[in-house]
Amino acid sequence: MKKTVLIVEDEREICLLLQKLLSTDSNSVECAFSLNEGIQKLLSIKPDVVLLDNNLPDGQGVDYIKEFKNGVNRKVIMLSAMHNLREKAISQGVDCFLEKPVNIKTIRNLLY
Repeated sequence: MKKTVLIVEDEREICLLLQKLLSTDSNSVECAFSLNEGIQKLLSIKPDVVLLDNNLPDGQGVDYIKEFKNGVNRKVIMLSAMHNLREKAISQGVDCFLEKPVNIKTIRNLLY
């Protein structure tokens, strides 16, 4: 089943690579390079899944999990190299926490 995915990641190469890899599965994939841009795209594309980095130029992704979930049945997957954020992310309502570097197969499995 095709998903609409929003990737919020400030490292352009990582974001564009994930976009390319996930688009091969017929998903619609958009990139945002900051929290502000991510929230704007959230409202316009209404994604099924958000892949959310933590360290972004305008804040910490972990502090915006509730905004990205936005009271709808949307999966939010946190991607971070900081494994000590796992508990905070879970307490904020994240559906899954993946430590970087991430495995694309794991991400694909979590989309469905």
